[in-house]
Amino acid sequence: MGDNLQFDRDAFERSYWLHVLNNPVERETPTGTRKPLREFSLDERLWYERMIKEENFYMETMIDNFRHILHVQLSDDPEEINDKQFKATCNKSVGIYILTSNTVDHGFKPALWGYIYRRWYRPYENDLDSGRYLAKLLRLVGTRDKFDWLPREYPEDCGPKDHCHGDTCKDKLVVHIVPERPESPRSFINTLVTRHNTLCERIEELRKQYIQHIAELETLPYSVKGYVMDHERYQYVLQPLFRALIIGAFPDYYLNQTSRTIGNMSVFLIRTGVEEGLSAPITFDSLEGKVDPLSPSYSSKDGDVVKVSLETAIDFVQALEIREMAVYGPHPDREKMPISTNVHMFDETTQNVYTVPYEGPRVDFAKHPDWIHAPDRSFAERDMNAIESRARSRDEKRIKRDWKTFPGLFTETH
Repeated sequence: MGDNLQFDRDAFERSYWLHVLNNPVERETPTGTRKPLREFSLDERLWYERMIKEENFYMETMIDNFRHILHVQLSDDPEEINDKQFKATCNKSVGIYILTSNTVDHGFKPALWGYIYRRWYRPYENDLDSGRYLAKLLRLVGTRDKFDWLPREYPEDCGPKDHCHGDTCKDKLVVHIVPERPESPRSFINTLVTRHNTLCERIEELRKQYIQHIAELETLPYSVKGYVMDHERYQYVLQPLFRALIIGAFPDYYLNQTSRTIGNMSVFLIRTGVEEGLSAPITFDSLEGKVDPLSPSYSSKDGDVVKVSLETAIDFVQALEIREMAVYGPHPDREKMPISTNVHMFDETTQNVYTVPYEGPRVDFAKHPDWIHAPDRSFAERDMNAIESRARSRDEKRIKRDWKTFPGLFTETH
């Protein structure tokens, strides 16, 4: 009997929004005042819905890159990729590999994450419905035994014992790392590219399985399948640019910068050689004058690796995004994603809910120029600052603890 029941989505949404709009809790308005949601004008509601959507997108992306970060093995062991990690890897323009560090680096990932988010975020403008985002952080593991975790560039006359790497000044202490000599950087790059290609193949397999799963669910009655979003079959796409390009961001190049200053940190841009689906091959010709010298141990015939600043790397990726969008349009295609375009308002006369169609949500800033808030006021900005502050505090405590336990590892600066 239950299988024959029809799900009235409109009635459900009206009932839900009647409950929400009757809630007396006051919400912030675009001008900074507070009042119940039922008293918002239509323009204020459009602004409010956009703010909620931006906050939710930030939280989902932050969790994907922190709590559910995907670990990629350098060994031949296959990755265990769950549903959340699969979805979080799709629709990203580039993979940024970070390595497990022997240095004090609690602040590294929050600084890297905060910088990337700020480079991507454009208040009220980002396409949030499709799930597109600039980058996916990936933690590379299994490297300490095989590569001592980082392909460093040693001077020819420098032995492991007299090499002092990464003078990182924190609270008047300089951390001195004395590493073992790693394997060939070229070997490391080749292995990283191979593992990235394997990861992409695995994500594509899971994508096909997911599409099949959605197709099977659509044949079932609602009481069994639940509500399946119409756009989900189109939403998860492994971007061709993600297959073609890698950024290697290694904590040994992190010199205690904040998310505001980490743009000058050195990173590696690596072409994988997989360019299917791109409008044109990727070359580093446009980076002339911005590339740092690399030792011959990184060299290859086709020049697939360059060392640049993080700022330059992100500029390069965003330029490629624009190039691909100009040729192929957006992926996923918003036209195939029939996302609801109604906002629910409260009618004081009838004491009921009515819907207003709109595109967006969009805010008419020509009509309300004073509603354009500085990004520093956003929830995301406050949260990023809090995360980074806690991480840097842990770094400081760990340095002071290690200084007492291993005084030979540190020297005091004046």
